[in-house]
Amino acid sequence: MDKNEILEKSRKENGKQDEYNKDVNKKSAFVAMVSSAAVCFTLMMVEIFLDKGNGSGYLVILTSINVTTWMYKGIKLRDKHYIFISIVWLIATLASAFNYAMNLAG
Repeated sequence: MDKNEILEKSRKENGKQDEYNKDVNKKSAFVAMVSSAAVCFTLMMVEIFLDKGNGSGYLVILTSINVTTWMYKGIKLRDKHYIFISIVWLIATLASAFNYAMNLAG
């Protein structure tokens, strides 16, 4: 396969997405994840500071964001390392959800 064939195949696979669009999409997902983590952390601290709860519900949100991110990467890239990380995050999500449910039950 020569250089022109590779370039043509890449253009067909990527359609109208160029490298800049891919980079923006990747960075926007990262910014969204970090900002939602910051919001959840802030709300958790306010809830704890005002003695209105222990913030465990926000921990469920934070861990579920991570499990879905890593699982999506693992499935799409077929990477066992990412799938292993997502399983670790899934265990953390289940544990935090259990803790949240126990706090609701009293």
